[in-house]
Amino acid sequence: MTIILGILEEGLVYAIMALGVYITYKILDFPDLSVDGTFPLGAAVTAAGIAGGFLSPVAALFVSFLAGALAGCVTGLIHVKLKVRDLLSGIIVMTALYSINLRITGKANLPIFSKETIFSNEFLSANVPEAFKPYTTTLILLVLAVLCKVLLDACINGSSELMTNLSMSLVNILYNYQLLRFAGENGVAAYGVIMYACFLFIAVYVGYAFGSAPIVSFHYGAGNRAEVHNLYEKSLRLIAVVAVTLTAASMVIIPYVARFFVGYDPELLALTSRAFRLYALSFVIMGFNVYASSFFTALGDGVTSALISFLRTLVFQIAAVLILPAILGIDGIWLAVTAAELAALAVSAAMFVTKDKVFHYRKA
Repeated sequence: MTIILGILEEGLVYAIMALGVYITYKILDFPDLSVDGTFPLGAAVTAAGIAGGFLSPVAALFVSFLAGALAGCVTGLIHVKLKVRDLLSGIIVMTALYSINLRITGKANLPIFSKETIFSNEFLSANVPEAFKPYTTTLILLVLAVLCKVLLDACINGSSELMTNLSMSLVNILYNYQLLRFAGENGVAAYGVIMYACFLFIAVYVGYAFGSAPIVSFHYGAGNRAEVHNLYEKSLRLIAVVAVTLTAASMVIIPYVARFFVGYDPELLALTSRAFRLYALSFVIMGFNVYASSFFTALGDGVTSALISFLRTLVFQIAAVLILPAILGIDGIWLAVTAAELAALAVSAAMFVTKDKVFHYRKA
């Protein structure tokens, strides 16, 4: 039995490490060999902290985690800033950590058998029944491994929101570049005004999508297929009504908003007003895509959610803002968002149809 428990304990420890390797190799596509040094780095920090008496067992967990993260950041900086190949940057950090780990512990072997750890301490001795004490280490490692897996799944499920924020930064740079080419400083100024004003309209879609997601998630988890279907249908109808209303309202208030921000310059005011009207056409379509991404996140399908966000906020927008200005001039820049949302709508519709076979939300 002792041998079996030992195998399980070692397997659970390496399972946690495997999740880290999975993130770098599979998700980030980065062959990071620094893990050969960061893994023992965490052990060295923990052992030194507990043996020295300045870290509690629980605090040592978090400090060792931060130490490993810091080493990973060094790998990334060597790769990005020094232009070293990804594989070689990991090898450099891994090699350096052999010496650093020895420096932290002070010697090759630092025993902590007489010290309290998360596996052996007064709390466990006083509260764990005698019959369960042989399995304490295994159970603690199991809880940690499951917790790491749950956190990883949560991060993957929320990857669409991450992609949206990353994409916005990249796309804004491209928009500013194109606007400087076609309209100069006035174009960039008009774009800034549009971004501020449009956020008020986009917030309606985002607020509803994020607000309804927990309700969808609850009913899907509870197996209330009829209620999920009801939410799905009513949400699409509501978004359709809101889309038409917001677009019509934006056309009415655009002159006042533009005058509030740039009324001091007639030329800039005319440019901003026209740009705003063209950009506002995207409000008719945008809500469906925002809801689709949030809806699949609520169902636990983070990959589909991230795909929709990735395409609508990055791929389609980059393609539109590069191609349309060559055909339509500066108007092509303002229509790029509408074109990207229209392309993303096709993807969202396709996902709604195909994913129904898995989640069954189109029929009660």
